[in-house]
Amino acid sequence: MDATLLGMGDEFQGRVYSFSVQWKDHFLVKGSAFAKMGIDPLLTANMDMSFVLGYTDGPDSDFIWGFTASADFKILSFLNANGEIMVSNTGFYVGVEVNAGFDVWVISLSASFEAQVWWIYGEQFGAYVEIDVNATLFKVASVGANLKGALIVDSGFLIYAEASAYVKVLFVFNGRVSIWAAIRNGKISGGKGSNSEYTSMIDDARRNAQGIKDEMDKLAAQLDEISGAIEILKMTDEELDQCRHKH
Repeated sequence: MDATLLGMGDEFQGRVYSFSVQWKDHFLVKGSAFAKMGIDPLLTANMDMSFVLGYTDGPDSDFIWGFTASADFKILSFLNANGEIMVSNTGFYVGVEVNAGFDVWVISLSASFEAQVWWIYGEQFGAYVEIDVNATLFKVASVGANLKGALIVDSGFLIYAEASAYVKVLFVFNGRVSIWAAIRNGKISGGKGSNSEYTSMIDDARRNAQGIKDEMDKLAAQLDEISGAIEILKMTDEELDQCRHKH
């Protein structure tokens, strides 16, 4: 099934590349689709989506549902972005990354942005953001700054922020400063550098959030092994690859 948006022709294309239904023994529906957009030289984008709904092992098993989507964008020649979203009966996860950089004569600039939001059913809600900016002059002098922030709510709560900056001049000067602040269950604290206890907690929480994606991948693998589903539409890998790269 193909789609074209508002008569844009090849500038926007969408296609459902798999859709199957199973009702023998138990009910199960799953499908996948992708879309792409190209407006040279302004924007190129690719998007993939998939969903599942039903019972994996008979009507007495747990009812499961899930939706995943991922996308990557390129704007002009200096900005790249990608994101993903996963929603299921175990929680949700949303992640976004943006990177930009360009050189102008003797100046080189780069910047990155990362953000994540997640909720694990009955366990935890969290959010994380990080911004990084760097600049170099004549390849001998550079400056940069980094900002991190996180929120974790489980049996208690943690709000954490960390900022750092540096200045470096080749063979002359190299300096860095960093500070942190936190609110943990109503108690405020802060200091220089970073807090290893809190950063470890945040890293663990982010890994747990990735577990939602791992569960979705595991579920998808299990569903592929289920026999008896009627494939209403199914594209081969070769056909899918041709569609994605078709101009």
